[in-house]
Amino acid sequence: MTWATGNPLDALMQKSDSTNEYDNFFVLLDALYASKKFSYKIAPSGKTYPAVQLEETSHDVNAKSLGESITKEELEKYGVWKK
Repeated sequence: MTWATGNPLDALMQKSDSTNEYDNFFVLLDALYASKKFSYKIAPSGKTYPAVQLEETSHDVNAKSLGESITKEELEKYGVWKK
């Protein structure tokens, strides 16, 4: 939690974030990665159960992208906890 602000100096000064904001950034980062890694096609199955057929496609995405910061645009679009 002492790195929650994204500023390493805050950790040195023992500033911490007792909100869920730190966790929310990780959840958002993972969700953005998953949205690039996987795509789905849904088609009617013609049956009652299951009513649809789901096809998952996995795309090549560099895992190092998980170490990149969330952009300002992504935060403005998806960071609803910030409002």
